[in-house]
Amino acid sequence: MIKKNTVKLHPNPTSDFTKIDLQSASEASIDIILLNLKGDIVFQKNTFDKIFILNVSSNKFNSGIYTLVIRQADNIIKEQLEILKD
Repeated sequence: MIKKNTVKLHPNPTSDFTKIDLQSASEASIDIILLNLKGDIVFQKNTFDKIFILNVSSNKFNSGIYTLVIRQADNIIKEQLEILKD
């Protein structure tokens, strides 16, 4: 089960990528969802990986504040991610 204090997101803010470290004793799959300020899903991935690199350097991500939603079974954690583009 994932707990809030076991999720590390770095670097944050970022302009090219952010590393998401997930520490979970559970072997259940993990949903990683990135929402823009309007609540639209701009990225979604289902993974079993405990370390995930989110590449934000592509043109589909604009500068701004995003909500990163991490879901494993019934556990949901939300973190803010700031993306800065030139």
